[in-house]
Amino acid sequence: MIAVIENELGYPLYDAVGQLKRSLSTDERAHFHFAGAGLEIEADVTRAEFEAWIADDLARIEASVGQALAKAGVAAGAIDRVFLTGGSSLIPAIRGIFDRLFGSDRIATGGELTSIAHGLALIGQEPNIAEWAA
Repeated sequence: MIAVIENELGYPLYDAVGQLKRSLSTDERAHFHFAGAGLEIEADVTRAEFEAWIADDLARIEASVGQALAKAGVAAGAIDRVFLTGGSSLIPAIRGIFDRLFGSDRIATGGELTSIAHGLALIGQEPNIAEWAA
């Protein structure tokens, strides 16, 4: 970790992890490779291993959706369309949560890798962005 910090390799490491996540979104296994400043890390990773690593996050996402529905007083069956966006929506386990809760026929997607940045840019153009800070 010291080599990563001292050689400012944080972003390249982040990018290598992102490439692995993207690969595991379409493939059952992927190869992780990171190299820099004399440091080399390689590993074959399965989607099942990745999903085990993020299991707590998956549980929190599912619980949050359930809480939002309960707080709104709306049953999942009453939702006509669910729009998933953001890179994490490409992760099959996350998509599976929404498929199970709402049915795959009610799921729509788009702009997964750009929509959040686009939305933040639109918020940045607002005359009073403090309204978005709540």
